[in-house]
Amino acid sequence: MRKLTGKTDLRIVSSRGQYDIHSVRNRSIRCDVVATDAAGNLYNIEIQRRSKGAEPERARYHSALLDSGTLDKAADFTDLPETYVIFITEGDVLAGGKPLYHIDRTVGEKDHAPFGDRAHIIYAVMKNHDDSELGSFLRAFLMTEAAQIPDPKLAECMDYFKKSEKGDKQMCEIMDRLIEEENKRAVWEAQRDNVLRMLNKGLSKSEIMELLNITDKEFAEFLVPQAG
Repeated sequence: MRKLTGKTDLRIVSSRGQYDIHSVRNRSIRCDVVATDAAGNLYNIEIQRRSKGAEPERARYHSALLDSGTLDKAADFTDLPETYVIFITEGDVLAGGKPLYHIDRTVGEKDHAPFGDRAHIIYAVMKNHDDSELGSFLRAFLMTEAAQIPDPKLAECMDYFKKSEKGDKQMCEIMDRLIEEENKRAVWEAQRDNVLRMLNKGLSKSEIMELLNITDKEFAEFLVPQAG
């Protein structure tokens, strides 16, 4: 998700696969994945092998329905969450030769300044991949076997995205596990920063362990230099 949105601090806290968004009187949709990040922003990810089904109008409809169930009756319109509809397509639907397209509303009479509705649409094109990290991510979708994908976590997710008919529940479990791992890593890094900051301020080991409620082993692990 970080690769697609460009948000390096993004942290997903929940995800749901094959999630239905119902419209009482009009057409409902089934989303491949709907996810929420730590800031409450919503993400709808769609994998489209064919250009039909990835039209701009469909992205618009997904964006509209993503909004439809998020606002309580007494809430203000500004309480709407920021939304991202992300279509990962094999073909270049927008025909611009780019691996990634960001679509946001602008105001024509203000030199196309951002409209500011916080509703975003992103197209990621598999066949337009390059040698970047994003390109490696997109290239993985074109591989016929998960075993060909270098990243084992991505390979596991791709396997269910692409070929498992009964993998919806398992795919969600995989994504939930990855989310849990990421959250644990973020907590660990924050605690490590606390330890190093306290040491720089002159606090003793025993004082830090007491204040942060950590063990001697954890304290030692926080002092191990991190790769990279």
